[in-house]
Amino acid sequence: MIVETPALLDAALDSATDAIDTHATAAAALLAEALRAAGPDPTRTGLVRAFDDVVLDAYGLDYRREPLTGTSAVRILPGAALP
Repeated sequence: MIVETPALLDAALDSATDAIDTHATAAAALLAEALRAAGPDPTRTGLVRAFDDVVLDAYGLDYRREPLTGTSAVRILPGAALP
């Protein structure tokens, strides 16, 4: 099973980049934004708290409104099972 937000799915389908690269880019952007929000000397606790305020409009993710997933619009697509 593959979980996709509409924005990530659209980005993967509309670009020459594959879906794994699209997800990796979104994950890196999420981490970078949380590190920025955590401040110059982040602690583990500060970093975890910072994720709660991350908003990535380009990926349709808003962790302020949807703390667990960043979005209320999630598609579940059939896919290969992980080993």
